[in-house]
Amino acid sequence: MSETPSTSTKDAAQDAQLAVLEAKVEHVIGHQKEVTQRVRKLEKWVAGAAAVIAVGGAVVGFAIAADAKPGEQVFINAWADKIRQYELERNLTSPNHSIDGALDKLEENDDGDKFVRSDDGMQVKSIFAIR
Repeated sequence: MSETPSTSTKDAAQDAQLAVLEAKVEHVIGHQKEVTQRVRKLEKWVAGAAAVIAVGGAVVGFAIAADAKPGEQVFINAWADKIRQYELERNLTSPNHSIDGALDKLEENDDGDKFVRSDDGMQVKSIFAIR
């Protein structure tokens, strides 16, 4: 099978296009490697800057804390105490609520004896069982 002139010219043209495309791909890969190196360098700079800022912030915080006047420390402690008291009050149940809940449970499990609520709100077990 012999090649016709048009087939050989198409092959030559395709080979030339392939060579051009391969050169472009090599060029793009070279740029990609360069950009990757630049990004890594920038990442190192950013990490270093973040470390310097963190250390600077810590130093400033320690300096401010060391320079605090006794009155300022009392003020800070007072606020901390108020926050603790608020959290304590928010999480605690009142004694009356706890006692009423316990008495309600006791009434539910009662064996027939009756409870009488006195004037002060307390429940007292009656001596006389009403049946």
